[in-house]
Amino acid sequence: GEMRALLKSDLSHTKNVWVKVVERKLSNQFSEIDSDLESRIHLSIQPINNLEMNYLDENLFIFPSCQVSTFAIEFIERCQELMLEASQNGSHHAFEIIKTIRYLLQMFISLTPYYHNTHISSVPRSTAIYYNNCMFVAHHLITLGFEFQQDMAPPLNSEICTFIDFVPVIRILGEETWLEMLNKQKAETIGFVSVLQNTISGMDGSKGDLLQKSLISLISHLSQLIKTWEDVLPLHIVRGTIGILIDSVLSLCINSVFQLSDISATDASRAASIFSFLGNHSKDLFLFDPAVESEVISEVCDEWSRFNELIILLDASLKLIQERWGQGKGPFGQNFKISEIRNFVKG
Repeated sequence: GEMRALLKSDLSHTKNVWVKVVERKLSNQFSEIDSDLESRIHLSIQPINNLEMNYLDENLFIFPSCQVSTFAIEFIERCQELMLEASQNGSHHAFEIIKTIRYLLQMFISLTPYYHNTHISSVPRSTAIYYNNCMFVAHHLITLGFEFQQDMAPPLNSEICTFIDFVPVIRILGEETWLEMLNKQKAETIGFVSVLQNTISGMDGSKGDLLQKSLISLISHLSQLIKTWEDVLPLHIVRGTIGILIDSVLSLCINSVFQLSDISATDASRAASIFSFLGNHSKDLFLFDPAVESEVISEVCDEWSRFNELIILLDASLKLIQERWGQGKGPFGQNFKISEIRNFVKG
């Protein structure tokens, strides 16, 4: 009853969790807990080279800075407390406690998506928090059993005591929830540029003006999503998600050009101008993350290079097209098929 009530707690009540390295020891900042338990939690996130396994990445057990619901933190603390209790009792009682923890983990998997469905399916911030919760719980389960195994009564101290089988299940739970939200945002993002569904023909008229206004709304929408997520999610998750959303729009822009059998010079010039506006403002969206340089954007936007070369192509002379094609080795050659270039030149 108590744990069931805990799992029903408000998602939006969060704490920032992070790990920092201090003299090759990790200081866990996520909660105020007793020193004995805190020292055990430290073991779960020790730099791997402290464990004399320096052939692995020392960041393996470091959890990134993000917002996690207080109930998820308290849930893990309770599991830690139970494991501590198990290590201080005989093997029979310890075994029963371990079964209790496994039951609690099943509760987390089964009940949290049900209790919080309304928010995690419709509120981007809540979806992000729930994703973090799942990653946070899964992260601590990697080493939860091993932390206390040496203190267990025989034979548990010589057997594998682990909860690692829950790790992929809980991670997938968080990932699928996030993916569902991402697909909804992707559809909404593409909706802003639905005018492009029927190619860019007629771009020099009212269609071009409509697209320009739609792109302004799109950039505003994406900016709002970043503000919603940047203090909740690890920055690399925000960066990747925004990259995917932008990529869906860039792909639509590219397809709107190459599905044409003919494009007028005025349409091409107007499209180049509008696409340049989109490219510049898309680049600005990544300013929230100081780690991102222009070349890094192409790592999260598959179509970034192709899109920027398309802007050049739309305003290019035949001579410039030939130069940038470079017998298939130039920028155009790396980003476009020869059939696309021929069709464009023909048009």
